[in-house]
Amino acid sequence: MLSDAVTLDPNAIVPSVVGMRLDDAKKELRSIALKVETIDSSGDDRKVFAVGNWTVTEQNIAANTQVGQNKTITLGVLKHDEIGAEASTTDSTLPAIASTAVPSSPIPTTTMTPLPSTPQTSTTVSRHPLPYHHMTPAT
Repeated sequence: MLSDAVTLDPNAIVPSVVGMRLDDAKKELRSIALKVETIDSSGDDRKVFAVGNWTVTEQNIAANTQVGQNKTITLGVLKHDEIGAEASTTDSTLPAIASTAVPSSPIPTTTMTPLPSTPQTSTTVSRHPLPYHHMTPAT
């Protein structure tokens, strides 16, 4: 049976994952055999259960750094809707993490297109005697 394990390459370069969705960042970092840990950047010590709901705001191994003997990277994360407000109002909650700027643009989101409304049933109307085309439902 073949193993899916990835071997740590000490010459691998750590990518910048700040601004990425946590699930995508984890995939990228695991591809160079780094173990990923997360810390809630809001300071509320929340646990990450649904990685697709979180965005990376900080990383403790700076981008473009050679992995070397590092086996674990710690990522500061916030929920997607907290990015704009949190980035401008708090100091880093991860003092040991190399500071990397949070992107100023919001995290891309999908736009939901409303479904066409269902056709209304026809109602009989009568004209009002005034010259305006005011319509009232028939009773």
